[in-house]
Amino acid sequence: MIGRIADLIRRLEPSGPSDRRHEELSRSLSELVSILFAVVLGIGLSELKGIKILSYDFWVLLLAYIAVILSWWGYHWGIVYGPREVNRLNHLIDCVLVLVYGVLIYIRGPILFVVGTYGFMFVLYLLWELVRMTNRQASPDEALRVRAAASVNGWFSLGMLVFFASACFLKYRGDYVYVQVSAQRGKALIALYVVILLYRVCVHRAYRRRLMDGMPPSITQEGGDRVLVDRAKETAKRARAHLSGFRVGAAILSSNGSVYVGCNLEFDNYSNSIHAEEAALSALVSDSKDGKPVAIAVYTTGEEISWPCGMCRQSLYEQGGSELRVIACNDVTSEEMKIGDLLPKAFHL
Repeated sequence: MIGRIADLIRRLEPSGPSDRRHEELSRSLSELVSILFAVVLGIGLSELKGIKILSYDFWVLLLAYIAVILSWWGYHWGIVYGPREVNRLNHLIDCVLVLVYGVLIYIRGPILFVVGTYGFMFVLYLLWELVRMTNRQASPDEALRVRAAASVNGWFSLGMLVFFASACFLKYRGDYVYVQVSAQRGKALIALYVVILLYRVCVHRAYRRRLMDGMPPSITQEGGDRVLVDRAKETAKRARAHLSGFRVGAAILSSNGSVYVGCNLEFDNYSNSIHAEEAALSALVSDSKDGKPVAIAVYTTGEEISWPCGMCRQSLYEQGGSELRVIACNDVTSEEMKIGDLLPKAFHL
């Protein structure tokens, strides 16, 4: 059932031969969302006129303003550290969120209305992350962060739902005085301030998560290997694999202690494509005067680990010798072999 829903959501992704056109459309829609944020913030300033300082309306408006600013910042943070927004449904949710922010700024109703509106905002946050979870082009690191952010949004949405339901229950029991009395209403507002700020801290931490934090012990070994695997995974998300969808990241440790990274870069004619191992090796040779590769981590997005191709094995053998260590890994496991074992009868000119 969940798989069918995910497939239906993926159908809203742009389809066709022009990947560049899709990227330009996604970029334009993201810029439109940013403009809408700016419009809401700008017009919101005008709402300060005529409001008594430290009144209920003032604190509600200030809370809305803080929520919009943090959301704008969080939106760009999520784009940077998560997968690209390739689904039209994400942009639709963005626009609905902007409308919700407008309601929070322009309609400062009773506290129950305010709580319900913020609860709806958290539900939209959750839907936004759930849609992003269907992105097949996301690297394992990006997928991990989106899942963590979705979990945070799920808990906060549930908490706001409980808060709202409890308030409604008390109201229908006739004990709704606590939100009608100024002091009690102030406590509810303080709680909302804490929730909004705590939420941003939790989401920020979710987007700073690394795949290494969730790896089994076999891949989280201490020292240089862990650094190499981590760097290879981070680099893979910058790969340009619009033809194959197979992202590869490589990180090489040189004999002088430096780490050089590279990712695969595909071109429409395929033959011009650059392998991640080649890119990392080129970076090492271009920058290092006397260092040579002693270890390389190659991360791939497939369900099974993949070793360097024959061409890359020859290049690594010539530059690093038969003792060069090759670590092949994905988001599940890792294996290590020496390049001499991977290429037992290397070509010598």
